[in-house]
Amino acid sequence: MYNCLIMQRSVTYARKSQKALSSCGITSYVVRPPLALSSGECAHALKVKERDLRECAAILRQSAIPAAKAYIDLSGNRYREVLI
Repeated sequence: MYNCLIMQRSVTYARKSQKALSSCGITSYVVRPPLALSSGECAHALKVKERDLRECAAILRQSAIPAAKAYIDLSGNRYREVLI
């Protein structure tokens, strides 16, 4: 289940992140985050599987792509921030 959001400050960073993850075999989706999690109008997020979250963070660090924050969807529009 794709229940984690990795926040990005723009659609450009989100697309670059998606490309980096895809090249490592990880599927992700670029989405608009809920307003409660969004820090600006341009904010976008990558939706990934929880089991892939740590690996995603490592790939983004290696690719020099900054990730703002990450959240796990607890269901019902409730999110918990996680360290990546």
